[in-house]
Amino acid sequence: MMAPTVAELVARVVSDRVRSVLRYGNNSVGGQRNAMSCAVHRWPLEWPGKPKEVLLCCAWFLQIGLGRKGRTMLVDVPDLTGMSQPELDGLFGRGRIDRIPTGDAAGTAIVMPGTRVSPVLAKLIRFAAWQGKVFDADGRELANKVSPFRIRAIRADVYQGRSWFDGEECIVLDYSSTSLVARWIRDEIRELTPGRFLGVVYWRKRRFGNFLLEFVD
Repeated sequence: MMAPTVAELVARVVSDRVRSVLRYGNNSVGGQRNAMSCAVHRWPLEWPGKPKEVLLCCAWFLQIGLGRKGRTMLVDVPDLTGMSQPELDGLFGRGRIDRIPTGDAAGTAIVMPGTRVSPVLAKLIRFAAWQGKVFDADGRELANKVSPFRIRAIRADVYQGRSWFDGEECIVLDYSSTSLVARWIRDEIRELTPGRFLGVVYWRKRRFGNFLLEFVD
């Protein structure tokens, strides 16, 4: 039997992964383990000579790239502005909470997601109104960068808490006791990839927007 190429192995991982998602669901135990177990245990026996490490890497990459809960997800700004609201909700639900971030983060407002005007609105808002957030070194407070001059204003308390979205852990950006202007606003963020956080905005417990934070190294 001729040994398969790496491309053929990747195709096999994709095929098994898709079947596992259809059978078990993307976030179930069966759906999460199926591609990994196939790669590590079964294929080296069927196709000797192919190192187990190559197959393990293939399966691990696909588990990450397809959005396994608790792992990073491969996304960028065009991906997010092009997503529908249900897709953004699913992405936020799969985000992780490893740490409260510190430092300067560039912000992108996600308005009317999934429409052609969403990327245009994101650029206009960044230019004229809001450019991101700066988290204090102790991770307890932040200030927003607002206006074309990036003035640091509208502070918020930062802490971990239960999300109003799904009741799971998130990082809360709470303006209720720090800002007269924004006292009815609450943001929640979760990490998608290292240094990239997806946020949800609430006004009086009513969800009305999303945003992305990208931290500068």
